[in-house]
Amino acid sequence: MALLLGGLAGCSSQAGGAGRSAPAGGEARPTGKVTDAVYEAAVDRFAECLAAEGIELVNEGWDPVDHEKMVLRYSAPAKSANEVGKVTTKCRTAHLDAVAAAYTEDNASLMAPDLMTAVRDCLAEKGIGLSGRERNPQDLLRAVPGEDELRTCVHASAARLYPELSTVAFP
Repeated sequence: MALLLGGLAGCSSQAGGAGRSAPAGGEARPTGKVTDAVYEAAVDRFAECLAAEGIELVNEGWDPVDHEKMVLRYSAPAKSANEVGKVTTKCRTAHLDAVAAAYTEDNASLMAPDLMTAVRDCLAEKGIGLSGRERNPQDLLRAVPGEDELRTCVHASAARLYPELSTVAFP
């Protein structure tokens, strides 16, 4: 059974980091700015925790839509979905949630440059021009009045550029 873990790091960036706390039962928020390396180390700890319970974490890399989270899925053919869910929640709370939340707060959302170019080109083909200053999904949502066209362009461009990804999330 292969399942996708969605929304590990949240869906939007926020400036600042004062007053952050760990999720109930989880690790404390790391001190200092949470970098890609800190986030990746937390994902490694999450994977080790899952592996100890017989669940394989498949890390597909950074989400090209916003670079706010990694695309993660897991495989546990010998376990029920309920059992996998319980273990995943335990391990995620213990090793990833606080770091993921802090990463989202500490780092600006940024669409992969090749994806942004493809989305701009797709929108231009539909007669929708952009300023060229858009850097992330929120910028695109503010700039494009018709969300259906935007979603179509993001999903089609991501599927063409990143066919190996199991999923692409767009706000």
